[in-house]
Amino acid sequence: QLEMEIEQLKTVQHIEQQNFFQLLFNDSVAIKLIIDFETGQIVDANKAACSFYGYSIEELTLLNINQINTLSPELVKQEMLNAKNEKRTFFTFKHKLKNGQIKNVEVSSGKIELDGKILLYSVIFDVTDRKLLENKLVETEIRFRKIFENMHSGVAIYKPVENGQNFIFVDFNKSAENITKVSKQELIGKTLLEKFPLMDKSPLFKALQTVNETGNDAYLPPFYYKDNQRDGWRENYIYKLSTGEIVAIFSDVTERKNAEIKLQNQNVELIKAKEKAEESDRLKSAFLQNLSHEIRTPLNAICGFSGMLNKPELSEEKRKSFTSIIQTSSNQLLSIVSDILTISSLETKQEKLKIDKVCVNNIIIDLLSIFKQQTKNQTISLYAKQALSDKQSEIYTDKTKITQILSNLISNALKFTHEGFIEFGYNLKSNELEFYVKDSGIGIKPELQEKIFERFRQADLSINKKYGGTGLGLSISKGFAELLGGKIWVNSEIDKGSTFYFTIPYEPVNEPVTKIDNNQETQKQTNNKPIILVAEDEEFNFLYIEELLIDFDYQLIHAKDGQETVDIFKTNLNISLILMDIKMPIMDGHTAAKIIKEQKP
Repeated sequence: QLEMEIEQLKTVQHIEQQNFFQLLFNDSVAIKLIIDFETGQIVDANKAACSFYGYSIEELTLLNINQINTLSPELVKQEMLNAKNEKRTFFTFKHKLKNGQIKNVEVSSGKIELDGKILLYSVIFDVTDRKLLENKLVETEIRFRKIFENMHSGVAIYKPVENGQNFIFVDFNKSAENITKVSKQELIGKTLLEKFPLMDKSPLFKALQTVNETGNDAYLPPFYYKDNQRDGWRENYIYKLSTGEIVAIFSDVTERKNAEIKLQNQNVELIKAKEKAEESDRLKSAFLQNLSHEIRTPLNAICGFSGMLNKPELSEEKRKSFTSIIQTSSNQLLSIVSDILTISSLETKQEKLKIDKVCVNNIIIDLLSIFKQQTKNQTISLYAKQALSDKQSEIYTDKTKITQILSNLISNALKFTHEGFIEFGYNLKSNELEFYVKDSGIGIKPELQEKIFERFRQADLSINKKYGGTGLGLSISKGFAELLGGKIWVNSEIDKGSTFYFTIPYEPVNEPVTKIDNNQETQKQTNNKPIILVAEDEEFNFLYIEELLIDFDYQLIHAKDGQETVDIFKTNLNISLILMDIKMPIMDGHTAAKIIKEQKP
């Protein structure tokens, strides 16, 4: 429009045209000035100019442009020179109004020659409000940039690419660098999958895609991340800008999450402790009820039969029977009271060790003799194994406690084994003696194999009703084993039997054993005695044979099945005679004899 008006000025020839242009010039809403290039004098101004500057037309035409422009006259002259040399120019100035107010203006000027003079025809636009807005926007951007860079949370700005299947890093603040341990320079301009190839499977990547597709804001709860350089928990807020860019504000919440997990674990432990305490109370109640029954039973027998002994007509046979019942019941009652006192002593840390020289083999022989009497009327074979010679089995320990542990374990084995076998003994392993009691009884469920060593606990509530007992035996055994410096445990299968183990330190009285050789030990013990291997799975049959040969100077070795017979034969070549049973478990006598005769016809 400016160029058109300038051309019209240049071609004004008639008064009508001049009047038309003057009308167009004066009534325009745009601010217009005509300035003498040489002097800078304002030659003409329109109504809009008068209204804007606050001067009348007469006042304006008396002014020089330098009186309005806040720039120095030199700079104004330079800009006018630029306007002269160019077809049209576009400048930004600050103009001073009559009331002293300063306005931001943009000036578009063009050169014209009229009546031999060079004039500048200028159209002026008031851009004060726009400049204020621009300044505010700049200030706002600076303010938000400071906030962006100093936020405690990490901020990442992404631009979707590849139809939203990937995202380019646009911006990354300092906190984001600290959290991710990756610098902004490494990321800007690169795609998310280019920098982190495994990110496509993460919850964050899926959330970015969802926000990009739907435009809805999203909160991503804390998720665990891990790569080669770092790991931890992050929480994300994700939203989409009107520009299409995606903003992710994230925080490292590892400490908070670990604290929550710790608190949860503590709560779980508290719940477990509460449940354990409640269970302990229930077990105590059940124990006390059972204890009442266990005490009353022998006590009733003692009181009842003691009173009957005074009857004058009582026969000698009945008197002996009643006396035997009273003695048995007294021993039973004494055992219960002793267990209660022992468990109390263990729990209050009052139980003490009495260390002395002890022959472990003698303990094994004594227990075998005692418990054989109990198995006379049962279909159970009882075996005992000794890994060391009498001299080597002499150690420093507490004989009473070892005897009680083994007695408790063998008693349990007898209680829960209806037929089959019970075997007990020990082996030397490194600097420990490992005792064991093995049976072919009812077995113990895996989930109860640790609990049975707790006080008042039995493997099954129904066991108490069916088998009786206080449930203190294994707890006492555990306490004694630990007091001796060892431990106790069990391996068991339901309906296949159990093997209880416990260890004690091996502190020999004589020279310690460096290596056990059963063959050499047997040879040392037997010297020139003929060795007879008796292969017999029935304990009573072996005892019968042993009784038949007791007056002869023979050394007897007992094997309870065909496989054990073969194994003993292979390690002891001095066997003179084998008495082989035919029907035996694991391997029968025919097969065992065939294998042996192949090696030693």
